[in-house]
Amino acid sequence: MTEPNPQPAPLADVQVLAALAQAPEGVSLPWLAKRLGLRASQVLRVLAPLGAAGAGWLDVSVQDEQWRIRLTPAGADRLAQVTT
Repeated sequence: MTEPNPQPAPLADVQVLAALAQAPEGVSLPWLAKRLGLRASQVLRVLAPLGAAGAGWLDVSVQDEQWRIRLTPAGADRLAQVTT
C-alpha cells in the first residue's frame, strides 16, 4: 500500500501526466503544447523537474530531430496517487 502524498501536485504537473497517460507510445512536444494550450517553451519548463533529472516521471528524448515525451511507470504511479 502506498502512503498518501504529503503535498498536492501542481495542476500543470497533473495535466502533463494525464495527457501523456493517453498516449503510452509518447507524444511530440508540439502535440503536448497544443493539448495543454501552452507554448513549447512553457511546456519545457514544466517538463524539466518531471523528467529523469528530477522526479523521473517522464522520459524525454529527441528522435529524428523531434522531441518525444512519454510517461514512465513512476509517472503513471504518481498520476494514480494524485487522481484517486
